[in-house]
Amino acid sequence: MKNEVIKKARAGLRSWMGDWGGVVTVAMGLFFVGYVFWISVVKPSDNVNTFVTDCVQPLMSLGMTLLAWRASRQRTLDIRQRRAWKMLTIAFLVYTIGNVIWAYYELVVRGDLTVTWADAPYLLYYPICLVALLMFPLGRAGRSRLTFALDGGTVMLGATIVIWYFVLRPVALAEHSSSLETVITLAYPVANTVLLFGAITVLLRRPSRNVRAALGIMSFAILADAVADFGYSYQTLSNNYVGGAWPDCFYMLAFVLIAFSAQRQFYGARQPKPVEVNEGPEKSPFSWLPYAAVGVAYALLLFVAFKFQRDNGMQPIVWLALGAFMITALVVARQIVALRENSRLLKEKAARESEARFVSLVKHSSDVFTIIDVDGRVIYMSPSSEGIFGYQPADFSGRQLREFVHPEDRISVLALLDELRAQPGRTCSVEMRARHRDQTWLHVEANMTNLLNEPSVNGIVVNSRNITARKKAEEALHDSEERLRQAQKMEAVGQLAGGVAHDFNNLLAVIIGYADMLLRRTPENEERTVRQLSEIKKAGDRAKALTSQLLAFSRKQVMQPKVLALNVVIGDLDKMLRRLIGEHIDMRTVLSADLGNVKADPGQIEQVLLNLAVNARDAMPEGGSLTIETNNVHLDVGYTRTHRPVEAGSYIMIAVSDSGCGMTEELQSRIFEPFFTTKEKGKGTGLGLATVYGVVKQSGGNISVYSEPGHGTTFKIYLPRVDEAVNIAEPVLARSDNLIGSETVLLVEDEEAVRDMAQEILKSNGYKVLRAGDGNEAIKVSEQFEGAIDLMVTDVVMPHLGGRELAEKLSVTRPGMRVLYMSGYTDDAIVHHGVLDGRAAFLEKPFTPDVLALKIREVLTA
Repeated sequence: MKNEVIKKARAGLRSWMGDWGGVVTVAMGLFFVGYVFWISVVKPSDNVNTFVTDCVQPLMSLGMTLLAWRASRQRTLDIRQRRAWKMLTIAFLVYTIGNVIWAYYELVVRGDLTVTWADAPYLLYYPICLVALLMFPLGRAGRSRLTFALDGGTVMLGATIVIWYFVLRPVALAEHSSSLETVITLAYPVANTVLLFGAITVLLRRPSRNVRAALGIMSFAILADAVADFGYSYQTLSNNYVGGAWPDCFYMLAFVLIAFSAQRQFYGARQPKPVEVNEGPEKSPFSWLPYAAVGVAYALLLFVAFKFQRDNGMQPIVWLALGAFMITALVVARQIVALRENSRLLKEKAARESEARFVSLVKHSSDVFTIIDVDGRVIYMSPSSEGIFGYQPADFSGRQLREFVHPEDRISVLALLDELRAQPGRTCSVEMRARHRDQTWLHVEANMTNLLNEPSVNGIVVNSRNITARKKAEEALHDSEERLRQAQKMEAVGQLAGGVAHDFNNLLAVIIGYADMLLRRTPENEERTVRQLSEIKKAGDRAKALTSQLLAFSRKQVMQPKVLALNVVIGDLDKMLRRLIGEHIDMRTVLSADLGNVKADPGQIEQVLLNLAVNARDAMPEGGSLTIETNNVHLDVGYTRTHRPVEAGSYIMIAVSDSGCGMTEELQSRIFEPFFTTKEKGKGTGLGLATVYGVVKQSGGNISVYSEPGHGTTFKIYLPRVDEAVNIAEPVLARSDNLIGSETVLLVEDEEAVRDMAQEILKSNGYKVLRAGDGNEAIKVSEQFEGAIDLMVTDVVMPHLGGRELAEKLSVTRPGMRVLYMSGYTDDAIVHHGVLDGRAAFLEKPFTPDVLALKIREVLTA
């Protein structure tokens, strides 16, 4: 600790001595110490002493002038502070001129020094310095003007008595003094008294801390100068003044203190400003000054009175002085009592204001403040309870707090209160539900503090805040996150299902294709072989249906969207749906008369309705009701915020509701997963609702489900509304039985088994086939073949080079070549993101030989 203090002191000294101002200040201080030692110990002759003093004083006053000028140039000071220091610089410069003139008279002229031209700048210094002091910015009034004026008058009265007794009285008795000599001699102590009073005035008004420190030092400098002037006046009137006497030591001290004050102002302005903490009303450091002045004055008065009594006996004037002293003592005592009474009243006023502020804060707070006693009864409720709970504060008075707490939260809240009672001063928090006047429940966050031992409170303070909106927002956010997780899970499962279906379709294409070709080649009399091949083909067709559902779920099936009127689609399906669900179920349709149109694949929409109807039928084995309704709806931002990624806009709603057994929340979170089913083994594939989900999503829509066990289920489908006319069905062209051709076909397929099967089908129908395993190989085959290529049959998704890119490259060298695309699926990137044009010819895998041959003829003859 000691080392740290030493280090800080050294650092401060280095900083202080870091510029010429600090060096000048220290040099002046050292010279003053040496000067006092020289006069007191060495005691030189009067002539030497006078010469040294008159030479040094102008230099010392010039030093303090330069330091004051530098303080006025400090940019970190307030503009008013800089102006005050500029005025002080002028005052000190005038004083320095007076010192130079005085030295000239004393060293050169050597005449009568009682009245000289040096008195003019000396006396001019005082008003300039007083104006400069009053220019400093004042922090606050501190005390009332009347009190301040009375204190100032007391100080002036005491100073006047001192001046009269020590200065005016001797002068009045000195018959040899001239009027001018008397006035000038007495002007100095009077001017110093006024100047000192001005400095004290500024300090009493509490300026800034930095200015306060500098002016405090300057006040001591003015006091030293006043002592010197008193001494000079007294010695002059007594004809005992000699240059270099003790008054000159006080003049030197005043110069050093003023220099130190200016350097302190300059140095302090460069330091970081400390944060001033307001610790309440400050007591003035000079509050004792009026009493001291009165005490000194009456001490002198009593001294004179007793001296007069010793010389002249007990005269009435002595009794008058004693009476005045007693009256003044009583007045001072009365003032002290009044001050204490005022202090008490101020404290009471501050307490009332503090209480009023607290009441105002509680009254206008959005929180509810409650105080309950040790038994849990409400003894205070803040007015804000009406805005939060709907009750008046009086409605709570004397009632148990638990009456307003939700029954499910009551046990935990009471247990917490029991804990709290045993630990004075402890604070704890709890979330609970509190009853509103309209009998609804609000979510409340309560902070409870045990202040039972506080006499002013004597209770448990409960600060309650309504967090219902926040809880709803948290629940909505949780629901959104849950839906997002579900969507991400469904997307991942869909990617897996789509990939499996794509690869499986390639295998099915080979199985179904070869089975069909073998059936054609097998004679009808070989019944066993025909039956076996037929079973293989049937199994392949069933597998194809499963992969089709998987592709629907994963949104990678081939769709042919058209503008539809959903009411027409539902009307066309009405009879089929009624036969499908059976007579034990009552089916109703509630269709909007002005329903808008949607753009979707009509076959897929029919599949969605069939799957939902079958799902409803299975949920009502004992019978029930099925309702299908349509309506125009507009989903706003509030809905889409909680049902992402749905976008705001106009939609067509299809609602399918049943009165069946319903579902739990756990089942609802999984119903759209492929192969998930609650039916008995062998009674369902678990792909029905997965297909519905995929079709709706691929159509740009959204599906939601609401269900309660024992109260049925409702599926709501939202499809984007379009402002287009319904497509008119094109007439179906008669199928051509001539599937034979002679054109040249470039076959591009990365699956070798599919490529071999397709090549065999094409050759069997008379086509000349050029084959390639990928896009790059197809380009080489095209370059090497010199004849015309009439048609390219290519897979869409292949490594290195896809089907569309291949077609674009070959169109440069073979512009007349037609293209037929084939794939196990077309995902969003293929259909909607530009891999395939919507008008391109497309063949879905798996396909039969007849379907392939027919599609080729359609493309070549189009």
